[in-house]
Amino acid sequence: MKSVILSKSRICFVAIFLALFSAVPVFAGETQGSAIVDVKNITQTQFDDYLRNISAHPRLFFPKGYEDIIKKNIATNASAKRIHKNILKRANKYLNKTPCERVMTGRRLLPISREVLKRVLIMSYAYRMTGDVKYAKRVEDEMLAVSKFSDWNPSHFFDVGEMTFAFAVGYDWLFDYLSQESKDIIAKAIYEKGLLEGDKKQNGRHPLQGHSNWNAVCNTGLMCGALATYENYPKYASKVIRRSVIFNQSHLEEYAPDGNYFEGARYWGYGTSYQIRLITALQSSIGTDFGLIKSKGFLESAKYIKHLKGPSGYIFNYHDCGMHETSFTSIHAWLARNSDNKGCFNKMPKFSNSTDVFGMLLCSDIDMYNPETPATKVFFGNGQTPVVLARTSWNDDALFMGMKGGIIRGGHAHMDAGTFVFDVGKTRFASEMTCIPYNILESQGIDLHSKKQKSQRWKLLRLGVKSHSVLIANSLNFDVNSKVPIIEKFDTKTACGATFDTTSLYFGLFLKSTRKAILKDENHLEITDTLETTNKPAFLRWNLITEAQPKIVGDTIELKRDGKKVVVKMNSPYLATPQIFSLEPTEKGDKPVKDFYAVGFTLEVPADTKAVLKTTLTPQLEK
Repeated sequence: MKSVILSKSRICFVAIFLALFSAVPVFAGETQGSAIVDVKNITQTQFDDYLRNISAHPRLFFPKGYEDIIKKNIATNASAKRIHKNILKRANKYLNKTPCERVMTGRRLLPISREVLKRVLIMSYAYRMTGDVKYAKRVEDEMLAVSKFSDWNPSHFFDVGEMTFAFAVGYDWLFDYLSQESKDIIAKAIYEKGLLEGDKKQNGRHPLQGHSNWNAVCNTGLMCGALATYENYPKYASKVIRRSVIFNQSHLEEYAPDGNYFEGARYWGYGTSYQIRLITALQSSIGTDFGLIKSKGFLESAKYIKHLKGPSGYIFNYHDCGMHETSFTSIHAWLARNSDNKGCFNKMPKFSNSTDVFGMLLCSDIDMYNPETPATKVFFGNGQTPVVLARTSWNDDALFMGMKGGIIRGGHAHMDAGTFVFDVGKTRFASEMTCIPYNILESQGIDLHSKKQKSQRWKLLRLGVKSHSVLIANSLNFDVNSKVPIIEKFDTKTACGATFDTTSLYFGLFLKSTRKAILKDENHLEITDTLETTNKPAFLRWNLITEAQPKIVGDTIELKRDGKKVVVKMNSPYLATPQIFSLEPTEKGDKPVKDFYAVGFTLEVPADTKAVLKTTLTPQLEK
């Protein structure tokens, strides 16, 4: 087995070297050395063999000679030309800034880690592409100053992960420029403030384990730190790299089976950007990613994120996400190309101010202004947070809807299983609110992180049931132990959508409950709640969150926005009263909402009854 490993490594190393002289970037679509390997069963000695042929510096993403490939792509690719120009403009602004200081924001050093990373990436890229030493000198000054920090705040390990990654890139990309004295200082900081901290457990748990975006960010940071400084302590660095590859597989499991990321779009972008860096760092440094790129659902997540955005320009922003969370065009493009789904990325605006260095390294040959149109109009995603995303077409005037299920205890989850969004062309009529930054709520003494049934988290307006387009029973929050899967799928010209089993949300109030969302006959959205009550009646609030101006008209609710109108009507065997509900926060320290309304219907369903509540959202021309 040892000889096989060595052979693969050498072959992959040669493949990467040769690819440097091709017209297409080596990381754009190459998956050399990606045969799936059972890393957990490879001994440390066997793993060490992979490191014997480690590439020369610079080895992380941006090997020597790669500048010429990027320059060629800039000359022929308008989107690459714009990003390159933006990066150099930002680099010049950074030249006159003083180095970052160790300033905490609440319990986090993360804003400083991220600022250091931006400066290192942008100015190091500027140096590599222009050869002007003023950029390299400024990066050196930044890293020497940050090396003097007492620590990189290991109690919030994200901060260590991003800072170590920044130092790894700066050390590696500027290796030929830095003096030996500076190299020694920077390498020591990587080792003591980064790598060694990764050896420690926090609250009995290793900070690099887990399934969330933390896994990708922190393992990438420390792994790249070990790859960058490998020559300083090869045995220890090899252990760090092996550990990160092993631990990282837990994060990749969360893309399975279909690519929909369980933490929503914001954390998809964050976690996936680092996941790609981890994979491409391995490919460029040692010639193999151990098959991580082929993990089930990972490349398919390009489809998920493409379908997540409606014609309004907003995404389906469930969980702790904003409405504009798909600006990671190069991430989409890299995933799409590697999975041969060239249409599965969102177009970069012509006047984008993107300074995406990794966009230049990974995708400078892709025209990100003109993606292809996907062949399908519906996306079904199972897994921890199942979703359905459907549209009538990929035109700007299409109808679009998204609905989610999932679990309440998941990462960044809300009490939102069954919530949905609805676009009529460029106007969103059923919305999800955006969240307040964590530091603001934490500064009020609010505990955001406990997810027990009676936790303070669920008393916050934006996180509990009343701020989502869901069915509320007996004025209760949902059961935090619930799980809401897709149980039925529809993809025909007359019905596109899915049915979710919502029974577990309601503490046994219903023998069975389901929620179906379909785009019906390509002209309206239909939400069907089917309930079987026990020997007790159920008092229901059918809730809808909207930014449109609501008005009760008879037994309907009219929503008006941007010169468009949607009529919301419930067809029910029981009296359904249309209402506009309060959205005032009730928890001390919580913040009020602006520009959102909660509307819907209230009704009582008797005991021992099967009820079918069919609610339509129908666009109408204004008279």
